[in-house]
Amino acid sequence: MSEEQLRMNDFRSVGEEQSSDEMPVGYKKTEIGIIPEDWEVKQLGSFTHIRSRRVLPTNVDPETICIELEHIGQGNGRLCAYSKAVESESSKFLFFSGDILFGRLRPYLKKFWFAKQNGICSTEIWPLTVDTSDTHNKFFFYIVQTERFLEASEVSYGTHMPRADWKVLRELQIAVPPFSEQRAIAEVLTDVDNLIESLDNLIRKKQAIKKATMQQLLTGRFRLPGFEGEWKSVTIGSLGSVYGGLSGKNKQDFGEGNAFYVTFLNVLQNIVIDPNQFERVSVPKGESQNIVRKGDLLFNGTSETPDELAMGAAVPDDFGELYLNSFCFGFRIPDQVSWHPLFFAYLFRSCVGREMLRALSQGATRHNLSKSQFLRLVVCVPNYLEQRAITSILLDMDAEIEVLESRRDKIKQIKLGMMQQLLTGRTRLLSKEAV
Repeated sequence: MSEEQLRMNDFRSVGEEQSSDEMPVGYKKTEIGIIPEDWEVKQLGSFTHIRSRRVLPTNVDPETICIELEHIGQGNGRLCAYSKAVESESSKFLFFSGDILFGRLRPYLKKFWFAKQNGICSTEIWPLTVDTSDTHNKFFFYIVQTERFLEASEVSYGTHMPRADWKVLRELQIAVPPFSEQRAIAEVLTDVDNLIESLDNLIRKKQAIKKATMQQLLTGRFRLPGFEGEWKSVTIGSLGSVYGGLSGKNKQDFGEGNAFYVTFLNVLQNIVIDPNQFERVSVPKGESQNIVRKGDLLFNGTSETPDELAMGAAVPDDFGELYLNSFCFGFRIPDQVSWHPLFFAYLFRSCVGREMLRALSQGATRHNLSKSQFLRLVVCVPNYLEQRAITSILLDMDAEIEVLESRRDKIKQIKLGMMQQLLTGRTRLLSKEAV
């Protein structure tokens, strides 16, 4: 399915303009709402069950795939990785091709996967199988992704790590269309998933190309046409000075106020800070705080892992009274005719920059960066014109990736809308005869 085919004229909406008191023709009222007359309301447990047969990995073929919670993507139905039976020792559940695997722990309820081969899985994953020949297992794979199913899964037991309760889930009432319509719905939604996956694969490919390009351009291994000459070794401290984020603030100062501040996540996630992510803070007149200026570089001074420490983000403009959160620090370069701030933001996010900053990481459970050590870092950089040319290429690559991500996210939203309509019968697929 292409993006152009994701149009609602491929569907037939029924009863959209009738009032809530008026029953649409061809529909009936049930305990779970209005559904088509030829659909049935069934309890989940009447046509599915959980495969709870435990086996030891030593009792199956050593090459049998073994699925753990971390192997399943969050909310995307993808299998990101897998291990083998020979690598595990604890007891597992058996599953078979066509089963629907989903996490039963409350934090992992949005981990689900449609099995395409036999295997074993963690006992914190439930293999759900369809029992009856008039129920399409791929149709039910999309039922597992609905809010109603997730809400029922959240009625869990246990306090330390709550788990879904099958006694509750099996009583969940589901609107079930005839088998032919189940299959048609599953095929349409599978096509949408395939389109999303193709965009994900393209995004990963573009990101890999960008990463390799950064490695080549930011180290001088590959020179852009028209540039030559030696790069210059400089200490970061010779280029500018650091300043701290907000100080002396308490919880009541945030959420509203006369000024804005740059959040920790804004710095961590963006190569150029996003003004749409600014949040409000109260800073009375005359209070001594450092204002963020155009061309500043912002860094997170703390992180959960060394790999995420001191991710550089550039400030593209002056935003008036703009401040920085207290877990980050700013770096100001006075001479922006010789040094391009965004070049250094890319440099510190590249493999070479990550390697330098990981070496400066301090702490065990929480990693911190010494500003004095940061200022003593020595980096090798080209002249300003080459800095700007490299930055321009990387910005173009980022823009291309951003467009692809936006397209993918839009299709994800379309899929959610389609599921809401198709899995409730509010919108029916056109039969081949009607097309």
